[in-house]
Amino acid sequence: MFKKACRTTTLGALAAIALWSAGAAAVPIGPIDDVTDDFTINWLYSPVVGSTASATGVFDVVGITSTTLTLNVKLTNTSTGFVNAGITSFGFNINPNASAVAINTFGANDTATDQDKFDGAALDNLPAIAAIEICAFAGNNCNGGSQNELLGIGESDYFTITITGSFGASPSVNFLDLTPTNNYGGVGPAGIKFQTNLGSYEFTGTGRPPGGGDDPVPVPGIAFLLGLGLLGVGKMRSKA
Repeated sequence: MFKKACRTTTLGALAAIALWSAGAAAVPIGPIDDVTDDFTINWLYSPVVGSTASATGVFDVVGITSTTLTLNVKLTNTSTGFVNAGITSFGFNINPNASAVAINTFGANDTATDQDKFDGAALDNLPAIAAIEICAFAGNNCNGGSQNELLGIGESDYFTITITGSFGASPSVNFLDLTPTNNYGGVGPAGIKFQTNLGSYEFTGTGRPPGGGDDPVPVPGIAFLLGLGLLGVGKMRSKA
């Protein structure tokens, strides 16, 4: 009976860990087919202890037709620990493919805190994330610019991105997962580039699914409770 209980404990713990690990996988963004399909992307990378390059992008779907997808964007640089860390650009890859992209620096949510830094967009990519097809940038282009052009630490920018393509009679767009060719970060639905006093970094972010739902990643506490539940079932069976 002791061996059986130990076996049950081990299986319960492994099941809990497996559930948590599975939930931690990249969450796809899409299909986007309605103005309620808003989503958020969080970027986070720590190149050295005490310095973190991070940002949050809130994407409000304000229109989708057979030929256009329009997004109001709020991008915030939440980096810490750098002397300077500016966001130069970010981008994504969609299906169906885009044929053109435009940016309006005065988005619907434009406020006094808007930095008006992001003013360019192109069908281009980042060197370490070649799969990007749509890039928005604050510097000279997707590859960079001087620090005073970039979105600095603690700053937010509001702008509108209009993507043109053939999205179908019942329009629908998916944001595809990207994988950097460098060692920074992992798989995610959008890439970003920071220029800092410690170097330049290009990495992907973690998305929340359309509709504003939570990223379905069980917290460790839930995984632990699942393990206890499985252990309890095992003990009940051992007594029977």
